[in-house]
Amino acid sequence: MAFELKMSVREAQQRIDSAEFAEWIAYHRIDPFGEFRDDYRFAMLCDVICKMQGTKNKTKAEDFLLDFEPKEKKSQSVDEMKNALRRTLQSQGLING
Repeated sequence: MAFELKMSVREAQQRIDSAEFAEWIAYHRIDPFGEFRDDYRFAMLCDVICKMQGTKNKTKAEDFLLDFEPKEKKSQSVDEMKNALRRTLQSQGLING
């Protein structure tokens, strides 16, 4: 919350008493704010735009959320890479199945 109020945590603790802090918590429950909420609003907009364009894939807003957590990379075997390349080339009509 200090970030949203553009002040340090220590400054927020000095300027806001527990009653006001409780009011901010209640307000946040009714109308959430913050960067995650902004990201979610933009994700919903991306989803609507995709649906307006008539995409055949069933998307949802969560598909467009940024994920900043590091993912464990899954390594592919040589056969998996060959199969993926083959499927891609077949889908583009560059080779016959």
